[in-house]
Amino acid sequence: MQLAKSVGATVISTTRNKGKAEYLRQMGSDYVLLDDQHISEQLFAIAPSGVNKVLELVGTVTLKQSLTFVSEDGILCMSGILGNEWEMDNFEPLVDIPAGVYFTTFTSETIKEDLLMELFNHIEKHDIQVPIAQVFTLNQIHEAHLLMERNDANGKIVVTNLHV
Repeated sequence: MQLAKSVGATVISTTRNKGKAEYLRQMGSDYVLLDDQHISEQLFAIAPSGVNKVLELVGTVTLKQSLTFVSEDGILCMSGILGNEWEMDNFEPLVDIPAGVYFTTFTSETIKEDLLMELFNHIEKHDIQVPIAQVFTLNQIHEAHLLMERNDANGKIVVTNLHV
C-alpha cells in the first residue's frame, strides 16, 4: 500500500476479516472492502468503470472475479497464491479475461537487478517502512507458521537464523 500511495495511487484494499479494516486504513488504504458476497457492488460503488490496476494476491481462487474489476486498458498482476490453489479448472482466457484488460504475473525470480535497485532507491526516498508483525528465530519456525496460518500477523513474519 505504501508503494502505491508513494506514486499517488488511490488504494482499495479487501479483507475477509472485518477486524483488519482499521489496520488497513492506518497502513494507507483509502477504501477497505469486506470480501463477502457483495464485494462487486462495493467496488463498483467506488469505481463504476472498474479500477485501472489490480494486484491479485489470493491467486486462482479469486482470479476470475478480480478480472471483472479491471477497467478497459487496466492491468491485473497476479503475484500471490494465498488461496493455496496453484491451478485453475475451467479457465478460458478468451472468455475470462475481458477485452482490453491486460493480465500479467510477477514473481521475485524474474526481477532484474536494475529494477530492484530502483525499488530500493524509491523506498529510501519515500521513507517506506515495512510493517513487521513478529520476528522469529529459525528454531521457532513452527510458531511462525502457526501465526501465518491464523492470518493474524498484520505485517511481515520474519524468520532469521540470528539470535533475536
